Amino acid sequence: MSQQNFSLEEFVGAYVSCAFEIFKPRYENVKEVLIPLECFERVIRERVSSEFGFGENKVIYLHHAFHWAFFCDKRKEFNLVQKFNPGKRSLYAELNDNTPGSLVEHIISKYGDYLSERVRKFSQAS
Repeated sequence: MSQQNFSLEEFVGAYVSCAFEIFKPRYENVKEVLIPLECFERVIRERVSSEFGFGENKVIYLHHAFHWAFFCDKRKEFNLVQKFNPGKRSLYAELNDNTPGSLVEHIISKYGDYLSERVRKFSQAS
């Protein structure tokens, strides 16, 4: 993937859309759904990497900004839920608000430089 052909806005939009779509098909009418965090992130990686034509390892390299925006920035769209099973702590993603609102803009304004720099680094390595 060349940096010239890469649109940060399109990438962020696709990543956010995919995160919301994971919850919709089966769970649209269910009030509370928890999806294991590993599955949530894996499905997003697979779909986004396929859509943008680069490996999942590059999506992993970029995913931190999305994790921070989804679960750490005190936004309302997603919750990170911890459940304690015998001998194991499990993390789940929960959809809290069905509307992406300004999440794309938030990610671009807060993490755009971080993401652009990461894209530049792996574009140079290619």
